[in-house]
Amino acid sequence: MQKYIILTLLTFSFLLGHEADHIIFTQITITPDEAEVIAIYNPTDDPINLSNYYLSDVQSYYELPTSFGSSDFIARFPDININSEQTLLISIKDESSFNNYYSYNPDLTLTDDMLDAVDGQSTIGSSAGLSDNFEFLILFYWDGFSSIVQDVDYFVWGFGQAGINKTGEEGYYPD
Repeated sequence: MQKYIILTLLTFSFLLGHEADHIIFTQITITPDEAEVIAIYNPTDDPINLSNYYLSDVQSYYELPTSFGSSDFIARFPDININSEQTLLISIKDESSFNNYYSYNPDLTLTDDMLDAVDGQSTIGSSAGLSDNFEFLILFYWDGFSSIVQDVDYFVWGFGQAGINKTGEEGYYPD
């Protein structure tokens, strides 16, 4: 019998009875490693193009416009739309590993479909994966030109983890 750890997420907007006005995480599966998956949902009335959206588990993700270095991942979505009320499943591993656990294919895979965050610079490290004990996952928007990124949704789990604090970073409001 396979053991799964699935983090099903509710955002504050859903808890308060208001629908989110942006894409959000709705599920993160962190174990077993071969079955790691992230679900992103579009609760809006309109399709959203994902070409300027990024997914990362690097806490210094917001330094992307000026520098980046990591052995984990920071990945850009391909030029696709997520339609209204659609959920995209992103496998951290390859499609075959995902299919072996779930008996269907993901919409995207980190290793085969997601793009490096910066053209010509590898930003999806060989150890890309989600830690079972503690981790940070961010969904953010960057236009590719400005010096700041826009947080869209993030989730932190595990022992001793805290949200990102960009207080004092140029261009960002205090957290």
